Amino acid sequence: MGNNPLKGAALAWLALEKSGLTKDSGFYRELLNDLCLKEEDVSRYIEENKEALLEMIEPVELKQE
Repeated sequence: MGNNPLKGAALAWLALEKSGLTKDSGFYRELLNDLCLKEEDVSRYIEENKEALLEMIEPVELKQE
């Protein structure tokens, strides 16, 4: 994830969402707090980068030949 806390928080949120958790989960709230981020900033980052972020958390499907 490098040194981009917005990217890290966005990836965490998308992974949590995929597993059925909500933005109200304690883990996500603490993550935002620890990184001094606002939910609005993370949401905007996701909107602007969603395709690339989803590619990072989706498992790579092996092509069968």
